[in-house]
Amino acid sequence: MKFAFTLRSTTSLLGLLVAALANCTNGVATRDDVGASAGSGGMSAQSTAGANAVGGGLVGSAGASACPGAAAYVISDLEQPAQWTSWSTSHDTTAGGTQSPMGVFAAQQLPDQHYAVHTSGTGFTTWGAGVALNTAAARKCLDFAKFTGIKFRAKGPATLIVAAQVPGVVPTTSGGTCADNCYDSHKTTINIGAEFADYTLYWSQFVQAGWGTHVDFQGSAVTLLDFEVGPTSMPFDFWVDDVAFTDAPPQNMGGAGAGSGGSTGSAGAPPTAGAAGAVTNPVRNFADVLTEQQFNQMFPNRNQFYTYAGLAAAAAKFSLFAAVGDAATQKREVAALLANVARETGNLKFIDEISPQSNYCDNNNQQYKCAAGQDYHGRGPLQISWNYNYGAAGTALGEPLLANPSLVATNATVAWETALWFWMNVSSGGRTCHTVTVQNAGFGLTINAINGQIECKGGNSEAVNDRVAAYQKFCGLLGVDPGTNLTC
Repeated sequence: MKFAFTLRSTTSLLGLLVAALANCTNGVATRDDVGASAGSGGMSAQSTAGANAVGGGLVGSAGASACPGAAAYVISDLEQPAQWTSWSTSHDTTAGGTQSPMGVFAAQQLPDQHYAVHTSGTGFTTWGAGVALNTAAARKCLDFAKFTGIKFRAKGPATLIVAAQVPGVVPTTSGGTCADNCYDSHKTTINIGAEFADYTLYWSQFVQAGWGTHVDFQGSAVTLLDFEVGPTSMPFDFWVDDVAFTDAPPQNMGGAGAGSGGSTGSAGAPPTAGAAGAVTNPVRNFADVLTEQQFNQMFPNRNQFYTYAGLAAAAAKFSLFAAVGDAATQKREVAALLANVARETGNLKFIDEISPQSNYCDNNNQQYKCAAGQDYHGRGPLQISWNYNYGAAGTALGEPLLANPSLVATNATVAWETALWFWMNVSSGGRTCHTVTVQNAGFGLTINAINGQIECKGGNSEAVNDRVAAYQKFCGLLGVDPGTNLTC
């Protein structure tokens, strides 16, 4: 495989959205690209106003009696028009896309005379569309530090992407503290039904896609709550109401998920909340997702260099891999990775690229300069190639891959780590392979991220078919449905 991807950067239009929301314009903020959130629920842009909100400082509970619903931790129940100024609608700039409401945001009245957020539309293909709630007003009433998550009512049906933005993902130029690779907000995904139901999401369920600057999540610092649908959910029509915080201890979120609405939770035991609402990464036993016996069934004739122990060790380093969502989602992620690996390596028979066409040295890349006498041909499970990919992976893994790229072909754990580094960090169209799989957006999008320029859109249908066939086979071995959108 020969890929030439780099970690994506944020466009200047983000600043325009930030300014519009901070000034409470309530208009439709359009963007052509938003963080790794593009297509994966990307509205997560700064919308809070004032130093307290941006800096994460707490106003505290003083004056809470003056805030309707403060005793119940209500952020917004939409019953008073004054609350509507905290909401905004947003969509990408796909030509011909439509979203309602357009212009000034207003809540919609339900048959029982209560008000709720309602948005609908279609035709958005970059990251999608949604609504966002600025939490600045709630800081005047509530002490954010004591909360463990949020709860709300919603109906669709829809696959809803929920993001909780903190200052650490917002650029310093927009009032946050992020210096580079910003707007990789912490998110989770839930499936909402056709009738209103209650949903609870704990802070421990919100994770970054992995393409941007890592930020430890703190619920006490949340400045924006974002409810979105991606391009695969078009057309869309969903409602959100009665958004509130919860201080209930997180439930065990393995398998069934948290909350009465059946949200997709993080696997394993609930993490322990630390100071100011800080949470650890979700816990999972990789062997519960993929056993060594299943691995051997998938690759019975593999090169013995590719060990299950090496894969398990790499998975331990990338703790979010196969650890987000319910058990079926985790197994689909493993199947998706290994199906792509099967195509890249001839079912794990090859370590090095066959007949490299060059030394894959891009002398124009000054950040990761080629080492003398080294070449950067494809190696390992996903055949990592080019100096800038070896350099970026080496920096992330703490390995000297620029100076010694052969480590990928001689150290089984490092080999698997480079594959997971790519899977978790390198994005195409704003989404990593990890992001699209945990959001159940379809196996085809992982093909596009890995080798889309060569194989997709009729480039090599045989290769695409091989990947899909392997994915379906591996899903069968793991006992999960492969889902939809299998081709790119």
